[in-house]
Amino acid sequence: KMTDLKPEEVMSIATHFMLSAPAGEFNEVLTDVRALVNNDKLLNSCALNCLHEINTNQFLVAKVPGEKHNALVTPYNEVDPTHYLDTRTDQVLEFSHIKQAFTGDSIANSAKKSDLEKTRVEIEAKVAEYVSEHFFSGDSA
Repeated sequence: KMTDLKPEEVMSIATHFMLSAPAGEFNEVLTDVRALVNNDKLLNSCALNCLHEINTNQFLVAKVPGEKHNALVTPYNEVDPTHYLDTRTDQVLEFSHIKQAFTGDSIANSAKKSDLEKTRVEIEAKVAEYVSEHFFSGDSA
């Protein structure tokens, strides 16, 4: 029985189930795990960490507020667990892992200009061109 386990063991099992959820099925798995664990306080504490890991590992795409483009949520543009760099606008945006959306709050410019910026812009333009030519509703970020 789950009630016979220590809280750390319950969190470990719940985390394993949630991180093993197929892409796009996290909410369904969370609902099932919630019924098994029957302790929302305990479950909520590990669910947010799981969402962060899932969103970043699956390179989640989200609309940038006030812009016509999307941005990726990845380990490579992560500033901290709730802030991500949008390379197109050079802004660090707040991201809600629960809502799976950027909130629109920008904490600052990244101030991360480099010699590679010109190359990045050229690659971005070519990728966007390729995607628009070959995919009906595709997008690149």
